[in-house]
Amino acid sequence: MAENIAPATFNLRREYLKAFFNWCVREGIFPENPMTDIPKKKDPGKIRHPRELKGRPEQ
Repeated sequence: MAENIAPATFNLRREYLKAFFNWCVREGIFPENPMTDIPKKKDPGKIRHPRELKGRPEQ
């Protein structure tokens, strides 16, 4: 997962791997899940221009 990917893509792949390794732990293949210490990536968000928010209620 060294490629530059979106946080949502990273997090989805992380969840799939975490589920797989949880199964491996239950089956006795691994003593612990190696994905446990890998945090989710947070999306930094976007700065939007007020014109892009047209039609939304005032915030």
